[in-house]
Amino acid sequence: MPFPEEYFDAVVSVDSYHYFGTDDLYLPYLAPFLRTGGQLGTVLPGLTHEIDGRVPDHLRHWQQDFHSFHSADWWARHLANSGAVTVTRADVVPDGWRHWQRWEALGVRTAPPEWRAHCAAQAEDLAADAGRTYCFPRLVAYRTGG
Repeated sequence: MPFPEEYFDAVVSVDSYHYFGTDDLYLPYLAPFLRTGGQLGTVLPGLTHEIDGRVPDHLRHWQQDFHSFHSADWWARHLANSGAVTVTRADVVPDGWRHWQRWEALGVRTAPPEWRAHCAAQAEDLAADAGRTYCFPRLVAYRTGG
């Protein structure tokens, strides 16, 4: 990144950290850009509990992204294991799956035509799951030491 170390007071990621943050080396790369004591916050699609192996049948439309989804506990351990931050919050957005389902339903009506079937399939899966598996983990951490 073209920024000096300790440039940011906060780093916020909404609906994207799971695409790159599962890499064990990413947070140690990112953390130096955050001032010591600065905060990292993320809300991302995830799971109520870890699932190893096969994606459950009622979540069949999520095959490609599914393995980047993790629980709040998994994310807390992953961030803490980096040694770059101290996690101060790791929980889930209450009824997050319902918000997610409403977003997908809106996409059925307003997304470009090539995305509408995808949105419909995801809204259907979220309804079938009813919060048993899908959620929105949210995490807050602060950067330790320089």
